[in-house]
Amino acid sequence: MNVPILFAAAEGAESPNLVRQIAEQFGLDWPHFIAQCISFSIVAFALYKFAYKPVLKVLEERRQKIAEGLANADKIKQELASTQAKTQEMLTQAGVQANKMIEEARAAAARVQEVETQKPIAAAKRPQ
Repeated sequence: MNVPILFAAAEGAESPNLVRQIAEQFGLDWPHFIAQCISFSIVAFALYKFAYKPVLKVLEERRQKIAEGLANADKIKQELASTQAKTQEMLTQAGVQANKMIEEARAAAARVQEVETQKPIAAAKRPQ
């Protein structure tokens, strides 16, 4: 396009008004340019204050909630592991107690059976 022409003109012209010449060549209107800069600054400030900051605040709150959720998940995992260990220990103790009760019941049944088998023998040995 006109870029090589501009560079050629810039190299050949050593005048202090080069910027003004380039601005005139591209049709730069300083009052409109300054008004546009001011308008852009106002819009940028309004967006920063009323849009960007609230969005950042919401994102920070969300990040904190996620961090809390992860911390709670780790805590719950630890509690679950502890509860499972306690449950397993209780089941083991219940199994031991059940086996002990079964052995006691077998011993009691063996004693009762021995007593019951001795009754007819004792009754037979008694004189009538």
